[in-house]
Amino acid sequence: MKKYFFVFLSAAALLGGCSGTREIRKAELPGQEKNFSHYFQSGFDTKEPAEKLELYGKAIAAWRYPDGISNQASAYNNRGLVYHGLGKYEKAIADYSKAVEINPNDDFAYYNLALACYKLKDYGKALLNYGKSLEINPDYPDAYNNRGLVYHDSGKYELAIQDYTSALEADKNYYLAYNNRGAAYHKLKDYQKAVEDYSGAIAINPDYAFAHFSRAIAYENLGQNEKALADYSRAVEIDPGYEEAFNSRGYLHENMKNYEKALADYSKAVEINPAYANAYLNRGIVYQNFKDYPSAIADYSKTIELEPGNDLAYVNRGLVYEFMTEYDKSIADYTRAIELNPSYSLVYNSRGWVYLMTAQWEKAKTDLEKAMEMDPENKYSYLNLAEYYWTAKKDKQKALEYLKLSFEKGFNRWDDLQNEALDGYFLKGLNKTREFEDLANRYKTAAEGAGQ
Repeated sequence: MKKYFFVFLSAAALLGGCSGTREIRKAELPGQEKNFSHYFQSGFDTKEPAEKLELYGKAIAAWRYPDGISNQASAYNNRGLVYHGLGKYEKAIADYSKAVEINPNDDFAYYNLALACYKLKDYGKALLNYGKSLEINPDYPDAYNNRGLVYHDSGKYELAIQDYTSALEADKNYYLAYNNRGAAYHKLKDYQKAVEDYSGAIAINPDYAFAHFSRAIAYENLGQNEKALADYSRAVEIDPGYEEAFNSRGYLHENMKNYEKALADYSKAVEINPAYANAYLNRGIVYQNFKDYPSAIADYSKTIELEPGNDLAYVNRGLVYEFMTEYDKSIADYTRAIELNPSYSLVYNSRGWVYLMTAQWEKAKTDLEKAMEMDPENKYSYLNLAEYYWTAKKDKQKALEYLKLSFEKGFNRWDDLQNEALDGYFLKGLNKTREFEDLANRYKTAAEGAGQ
């Protein structure tokens, strides 16, 4: 007997995001046309990034001391913002750095510099510059929120919570900070506090779909499935294109055995986003449970097309091929899954089982021993090894030894041992001996006594 297993993926609770960069507008200074003030104001007013870069560059070149030190710093800051918006973070950092060099009291420039460093995952410099921004302006809620995100991404959830709390003290209506603090509590598995903070975000902004989505996941973790369903449904009502919410609601429906609803939600998710590999994988599992194997294979194959490194799709497609007795294809998929994830003990067991079915005895033994070595508590590996020793070697003693180990690990599907469509196929003959019956009856009686 092999252990059949299905893999379900649900979207995880995510952060609500950080506040954006700050562009600084200065009043025009007296002077002639085409001076610093003209170029600066023109750069601020235009919407085209290329024009902004050109005009802020001209403003920087035209700057003279009477134009003001802070205005010179602002020109660098604002040109940095343009580079930032274009994803050219190194150039943005160079301009922000020049801005704070010129004006060390520019909290906005330090804030923007920190945000660009965060984009490049330079968390140390991001923390340093958010700290400098807050030294200048201790009541800057965006800086607290965004520094909290850096701590969050660094796995320092308690410090993140402190900063999100400071953001809320500075601005009690800062719903992003509520959501982000909820996400930090979520990471700490304090799901009740997570729910409270997501609820705080929703109280301020009832149409914040992401908070409804995140609270739904927290409710799931608390076992409050009806509340979770209500929040997922509210999220997709607010945002009908929210594919992650459809996928996660489908996952919940599946766990609640509402398979038709799960299928509908997964289908909606891939309709919204035809490149959503996770939803194809999950829909494939529903088709597999319905024994609609061609549809399951199609969805697993689509998952693999979108994510060639998705080992779970190979595992599940291999399982479907096994059900369809297409053993060569099954072995190929299990082998690819092992190549992608060599620590996957269950797949060694699954491939070993297929090798048993195809009388590839020594390959079966190698895989089953590997599975047993990787997971000594897997009762099915011991059972399959017992079947190997009896079928391939007619070694009654070894077969009974491994059966005993399987029973000790908790195997209790006693009827399967006699069913020739299942394990009885490999145990035929052995399962009629006195030694087998005594062994099975002893553990069966003990299991019944323990209420198993």
